[in-house]
Amino acid sequence: MSARANEFLVWRAGTSVGWDCTVTEIASEVGLTHQAVSAIMKRRGWKVHQNGRGHDQYAYANLRATNERHHPSLRDLGA
Repeated sequence: MSARANEFLVWRAGTSVGWDCTVTEIASEVGLTHQAVSAIMKRRGWKVHQNGRGHDQYAYANLRATNERHHPSLRDLGA
C-alpha cells in the first residue's frame, strides 16, 4: 500500500475518535506496526491525547508523588 494510503488510514482512525486513542490502538485498527504509525504521525504532525485517554482522575499514572494533588487522598483525610 502506498504511503499516502497508510497516512489516510491513520488519519481516518484517529479522527473517528477525536484522537482519543493510543498509537497502539490505531496500529491495531489499520493493520500497521506501532513504529509505522508513530512515524506517520510524527511526519504529519498528528498527536493523540497525552496519555491516550484524556484526563482520568482515577488513573494511577496521573497521581503525583508530591502533595500537589487536586484532591486529597484518604490518608490525607485521616480515613
